[in-house]
Formats: sequence, structure tokens, C-alpha cells
Amino acid sequence: MGNTSGSLISAAVPPWPFGQGATAPAGPSTNEGSKLLRDVSEAPSISQALLDDLAAGGLHALSDGGPTDITAVAQAVAAAHSRDPSAQHTTVVAFDFNNNYQGDADTHSSYETLSSQFLNYNDDEHRPWEWDNYLSIFASPRRRKDQKIVECSPTQGDPCMNWTTRLTPTAKTTCLKEVRIGKIQEAITVENNWFGILGGKKVTYHLIRVDLSEDSDKCPWQYTIGTFKANWDLYGIIVQELVDVMQDNKDKVSEIMKLFLAED
Repeated sequence: MGNTSGSLISAAVPPWPFGQGATAPAGPSTNEGSKLLRDVSEAPSISQALLDDLAAGGLHALSDGGPTDITAVAQAVAAAHSRDPSAQHTTVVAFDFNNNYQGDADTHSSYETLSSQFLNYNDDEHRPWEWDNYLSIFASPRRRKDQKIVECSPTQGDPCMNWTTRLTPTAKTTCLKEVRIGKIQEAITVENNWFGILGGKKVTYHLIRVDLSEDSDKCPWQYTIGTFKANWDLYGIIVQELVDVMQDNKDKVSEIMKLFLAED
């Protein structure tokens, strides 16, 4: 257990094609993935030898995030553990959007929307086959069924997370309400062989959360990805408003960067 040599982060992963008409660029990895999948579909029965070939080839379904952590926090932690398994502390910085902005009442939800990263309150960290979400990467803090984070590391007091900085725009914006920066000083990893994460390691977890307008007519963010109604101009609008709010709060941004870069 805990061996990262066969994990997702270190594997040469042949992607699972999107059916026979797959449009993924041809290449050694894509071709091998297609061959493995074709062997399965054409086999008269599923044999142990065929399963062994799939396992040896590292076939995974990587489609629209697939069985991965779309925030890349898991991949970052796994990369640190793979590089130095003896290291006891890692610092990660995540970037995420919040399209359910609730102002000052929204003090905890930002990390809760990433709750798949945290074990359920009742999960046994040593029995991953019973977890309600096998992509969990932290044994502490814990969450309830309603996704509220309720149990912190025993070596730190409440609250589990601290919202250290708020960046507010000085001019009228189309999409951006504010940017909040939060911090979990001491999250503790749970062993997750899928990602190659070692258990019992400390992680300082920073989150940069971009709060978007709740006005879907003004900022139709729900149509930006994967729909025929996509308003591609919104990407440029949001990026420009992020640049503007950071310039408006450049002193705070400078202090934040010093904190990030000073972490071990």
C-alpha cells in the first residue's frame, strides 16, 4: 500500500476513445487505447488474460474530467508525494469559480463545493471500497452528508478554514462579484492509490475562489461550456475583470503571493 509507481499521476495512460468514431488525435497512446478497447469489444468472452492486458496497458476513461479531480489538487499532491515520499508537508493553491454567490452568508460553501476531496464523516479511511466517493484525498477535515465540513485536524482548532483575503472590484462589472482567498492550514491526506497519494501527510490548502454574478441574464455563465448556447465572449470578460480586480487590490495581491511563495 502507498506505492505510487502504478498510480494515475505516473502512468503513461492510453485514453479511452469516445467510441469507434473517436476524434482524438492519433498517436501511440491513443492507438494503444483504441486497440485495448477493440480487444474487449471483439472478445467472445472476458478472460483473465484480457483483464491482465487492460491492467498492464493502464486503460482509463478520461472524458470531460472522467475519474479525476478537475481542480488538479489531487494531482498536485500526488506529484509531490511521488517526487519525495519522505516529505511530510505539501502546499497547494487551487483556483475555482463559484456561480452560487451568496455574499457574506457564503463563508463556508467555497470549500464545500469541492467536498469530493474530503472523506465523509462516517467513512473508514482504511476501507476505501466503502467510501461514498473514491476520489476523496483528505481524511481531515471531514464532511457530513449535507457537505458541511464538520471535523478538523486534532492539532488545530475551529474554524477548519480561514478566509484571509477579499478582493473587490472598484468599478461596475459584468460577471465578477469578488475574489476570496481561503486557507486550510492543516489538511491530512488519506491514502488513495488511484492518484498515488500517501496517507497521513500534512497539506496546507489555499483556495482562490472567483465569485460570479448570480444574475444569469447579465452573466450567463451556465452557457459557457459544452452547450450550443455558449457565449465565448464571457471568457474574455471574466479574465479581464480578474486582471482589473487584482490591479485594484495590488497591495493585497502582493502580500498573498509572498505567503504562497514562502510556504514550504
